[in-house]
Amino acid sequence: MNEPHLLPSWAEDLRRRYLRGEASMFVLHGNVYDVVVHGPQTSSLVDFLTDVLLKDTRESIAVYNMATGPRFAKRAAGAGGLDDVLGETQKDKVLPALERLLVGSMRAAVILEYAESLAPAGDPTFQSDGDRSAIIMLHRWSSLPAIEKGDNIILLIAENLSYLAPKIVSNPKVAVVDVP
Repeated sequence: MNEPHLLPSWAEDLRRRYLRGEASMFVLHGNVYDVVVHGPQTSSLVDFLTDVLLKDTRESIAVYNMATGPRFAKRAAGAGGLDDVLGETQKDKVLPALERLLVGSMRAAVILEYAESLAPAGDPTFQSDGDRSAIIMLHRWSSLPAIEKGDNIILLIAENLSYLAPKIVSNPKVAVVDVP
């Protein structure tokens, strides 16, 4: 008889905090590039999130990093918003498309890898317009009623919190989860 496999403690913490309505945006930081052990299997963090944690509860799951562009790990019929930017890598084009997905969908998840490259820390006067725009957009997502009402979730992955914009990390609507 197969026993159910418990989630890693950090994943269970994320799940509980989401179900309590604490936040719809989470920053996962720490040991994010190591493998995640779940039962007898190991996988990357993104694969664990898409194939285990979010698989049964999300209708659409989009993953984005600036090097490879956006992709769907799971896509609901009729879920649009990314078709025009698939293969695109520039954040000023992809983030608005991800917002359309989050605002126009129910039970969607967006995973942003290397979040520190999207919303870097630093003095805003020395940042590019694209960096400042991305920081503002992510900050706005954390409190958009349409995202929360749609039962949507945003997961930012950053190895080191100090490399991520303080406007995101210190936002009370953003929950920070340490991956040991």
